[in-house]
Amino acid sequence: GGPSPPPPPPPETPPQIFCGRPTEMEQKVDLEVEAANGSAEEAARSDREVKRIVSTQKLIGDEEVEINKNGVTWKLTGLFVSRPVCSVSTCSCVLILLIVLVVATGLINITQGSSYDWDISSSTESEQLDAFDDAVDQVDDLEGDTSSGARREISDYSKLTFNYQADDRTEIFTPERLQTICEIESLVINDERFIEFCRIRPDFVGDPTGNLDACEIPSTCLPQIFYNFSSASDYDCSTLLSEASVQATAQGLYDAVNASETGLAQFGFLLDDGTLDRGFAIRTQSTWHFGAPLEGYNSALDDQSEQFREYMEFLAAKDGSVGGVEEQLFELFDVSTNEDGLFPYYPSPYRTTIDEDGISILWNSPPMRENEFQRLVTSDLFFSIFSILFVLIWMRIHVGNTFVTAVSMLQIVASIPVTVLIYRGIYQIAFFQQLHALTLFIILGIGADDIFVFVDGWKHSAPITEERRGEASEEELHELYHERMYYTYTHTREAVFNTSFTTAFAFIATGASPLMPISTFGYFAATAIILNYAFVMTLTPSTVYVAEKYFNYPFTQCMPFLKSCAPKDKVDSIDRSAYAVARKPEEEKPTFVEKYYIPFMTAEYKGFPVVSTTLVVTLLGLGIYLLVLGLQLQPPEEQEQWFPSDHIIQKAEDSATEDFLAGDDTQYAGIDMTFGISGIDRGDFNIYEPGKNRGDAKFDNGYELADFACQEALRKACEDILTFECNEDGCDPLTTLAIPSSVKCFMPEFITFLEGRGIDRMTVSPEIFYEELMEFRNTDEPDSEPGSTWKNEIGFIDGELKYASFSFTSSLEFLSPMTEKGDVFDVADSFVSRVKRYPECDVCDCSSFMQTSGVWVWWRTEQGLVRGFYQGLAICFPVAFVVLLLSTGNVLLAFYAIVSVLFIVFGVLGFVYLLGWALGVAESVAGIIIVGFSVDYTVHLGHIYMQGNKYDFFERAARFEYASKTMVATVVAGAVTTVGAGVFLFPAQLTFFVKMATLICSTIILSYIYALGFFMGLLYVAGPQYDQGNVSPLLKWIYAKVMRKSE
Repeated sequence: GGPSPPPPPPPETPPQIFCGRPTEMEQKVDLEVEAANGSAEEAARSDREVKRIVSTQKLIGDEEVEINKNGVTWKLTGLFVSRPVCSVSTCSCVLILLIVLVVATGLINITQGSSYDWDISSSTESEQLDAFDDAVDQVDDLEGDTSSGARREISDYSKLTFNYQADDRTEIFTPERLQTICEIESLVINDERFIEFCRIRPDFVGDPTGNLDACEIPSTCLPQIFYNFSSASDYDCSTLLSEASVQATAQGLYDAVNASETGLAQFGFLLDDGTLDRGFAIRTQSTWHFGAPLEGYNSALDDQSEQFREYMEFLAAKDGSVGGVEEQLFELFDVSTNEDGLFPYYPSPYRTTIDEDGISILWNSPPMRENEFQRLVTSDLFFSIFSILFVLIWMRIHVGNTFVTAVSMLQIVASIPVTVLIYRGIYQIAFFQQLHALTLFIILGIGADDIFVFVDGWKHSAPITEERRGEASEEELHELYHERMYYTYTHTREAVFNTSFTTAFAFIATGASPLMPISTFGYFAATAIILNYAFVMTLTPSTVYVAEKYFNYPFTQCMPFLKSCAPKDKVDSIDRSAYAVARKPEEEKPTFVEKYYIPFMTAEYKGFPVVSTTLVVTLLGLGIYLLVLGLQLQPPEEQEQWFPSDHIIQKAEDSATEDFLAGDDTQYAGIDMTFGISGIDRGDFNIYEPGKNRGDAKFDNGYELADFACQEALRKACEDILTFECNEDGCDPLTTLAIPSSVKCFMPEFITFLEGRGIDRMTVSPEIFYEELMEFRNTDEPDSEPGSTWKNEIGFIDGELKYASFSFTSSLEFLSPMTEKGDVFDVADSFVSRVKRYPECDVCDCSSFMQTSGVWVWWRTEQGLVRGFYQGLAICFPVAFVVLLLSTGNVLLAFYAIVSVLFIVFGVLGFVYLLGWALGVAESVAGIIIVGFSVDYTVHLGHIYMQGNKYDFFERAARFEYASKTMVATVVAGAVTTVGAGVFLFPAQLTFFVKMATLICSTIILSYIYALGFFMGLLYVAGPQYDQGNVSPLLKWIYAKVMRKSE
């Protein structure tokens, strides 16, 4: 018989929640089993066999379950059964109308991106940069200036760089090869829109409109270096240069980079990193810079996003199509764009190897890069069609009914546009981009899993109606179907709510991310999951009932290799458990779970559960190993790659950062140092529209440049930056923070200006000083940049000096890894601190002195990705544990489950570590998704394991078999669905999507292994039985003690 109950504990002793005892019901069951055996031999069976008998009897289901017929659930399920067609048609029509509404109103349209989308607007670096940009936008025009919008400056984000390598690894600088290079690049200057975007020559006077000779051929352009054209109209490649002139120019480059750091910084980008060792270059670059600001803009910083889109239209296109200079390059090299294929731009035309006259050719341009990114996102998302088809087919196989499959797919797909309606209509979040489209792949897996839970519950509860279908009256049969719907509904409501809540909260946790795109993605995905749960609990019940009643589909047959089917043999009672899985007659073929999984997991040797124990120990060791590896995951030490390794732009980027002695000026981060700007007032800034209303600069009223001490502080800062050391890896190969030749500071030249006028800076009045400074600003040109002005460095706004600044190009490459950026930021910050400690700053108010740079803003973004990831985990794990505890009511089972989830999450991160990946953008975004997915299966199994309590499964073996027969097939089906939805991201071209596919699929596979192997193995070996680990007895005892004391 069953185990004997221990004596009851003393009244004052708290319940032993880890030392369970059999209940009266269990003792009664054991006695009944013993009596049924009828012999001493059977009575002496092992405890294991007794558990099997108990399990078998309970699986037949002979206990009546109470129904609250006055409750909301009973009334709601009654509606599903009474008016199923009305319910299905009404809900379906509403969903279809909502889809049409969202599409017709354009709510689902992707928002136009801006350069501020990924900025952390609340960071100090972003606020300071926005304040500086706004101050520059406000500065007064120069008196008599007619060059506003005339492209007198170099645009930092519109260059076009060509990369050439000699195929035979011989000298790249030969007359023939230079002529080929010149001919290739002639398409830039011959483009009809070149004169609208070129930089105006510094020495040009007059109206540049329509005048090609007003355009500068950049000094970083290789043909200009060797051909030395006098003007743009003289650009002609027909003449073959002499060998002597080519070698003389090349030798001049070699000597310059070998002579000094200045020469290295100025010409190092032209020569590959092995040039000095071998004595000649085999690879080179040629960069075309364009002018800023464009017509209609006050400065290069004025509405950067719009200016950037105009450069995109010139160099490529701004909608992901092919156009501009990019189209001419493809035509020149006879590259097919694949834009008219079944899958447009698959593969990308940039994945072509281009070779011309023995030269391998690459090119890169920020506008082209951005356009290509948009193009590939759209192309890659076409693969979602295959994900939908896979889920559709798999659901049809699993569910076994076309009508249910069709309606189910409608509600899954509809959850996206309905979420958009809530997201934009109720949340009032305007930001919606391609990242949010990833929700489709997530909801396909989760939505199908939820539907499987309901359909499987309906199948398992078939005995309620099947046994009396032929003999019951129509009214009685209706009542039986109502009971069946009630049982199925309550089971699904609890099981699906637990997983939906946990997964949704995992995405809500991304709201803690400081990055707006990721936080909004979390809100969007969480809403979609909650909506999908609502659809499953409203549309699915009536859909299933309609299929059974009107399509004559009884849902009693199921997949023979996976699913436990509802019984066909007659039983006495019609009051069945909705979840009970009947034991099949001997003549019926057992299911895969019954035939293989349960015997495998319960295999014993001399009474010892050898298989389950081995699985638990093995997976525990693997989990610890991967956990250790996952904890070693670090931010990337290289700039993240977004395109595949054979992509022209990706190869050009990699080559520019790895293959050359140095980068060109625009590859390095520019830094502005400013006095007089104290902060920014964000005002009505909307974080979800980051490109608009970023705020108004606030100025330091205590800063007076007319004070001699303030002048000296600025002058000394300009001198010190020339030699300020930087020995960090990010500054290598230079040893200074600034490239000395790039420093642009007006103070030394203004001092010379005053001396030429005989004015003493120490004694001059503030009025005269500012008058002279205004005159200098209006008339003088920087010695380092002829043709440019001091307009933005000397910040006169409405006739008053509000700020003074100087700028330089740092020795930090913009594409340096995050850790190197951080090290160089500390160096730059130490320079700011040094200036503030000047003796002059005891007199002058230097408190507002600050450094600003776009590179620091992006560095904070990279930090935010990592910080948001760990913050998400810190939120998700406690919430997951609480959900598990509340859903199971058992602290031991919740502990087992959260350990399983821990091993799954860090197992995936450990796998990422083994792949050689770092904790980059894709890994950080996917990290939260991992938590959501990893909880699902353990919650399902743990919930159903404890549900056995309601039907007198008290011993762990009986609970294990009950949970296995009821839920394992559903878990398998859900895993196949999610993997199938994610696997179609593998053919994507953007590495982000490929990484997402890898992470999603590896998460599901590990979740499947740990749920069915580790977690279920633990439950079989040491799972809670009777009231072991139950929290309710302890809570009742605490409550009683509190009430007793209050009396």
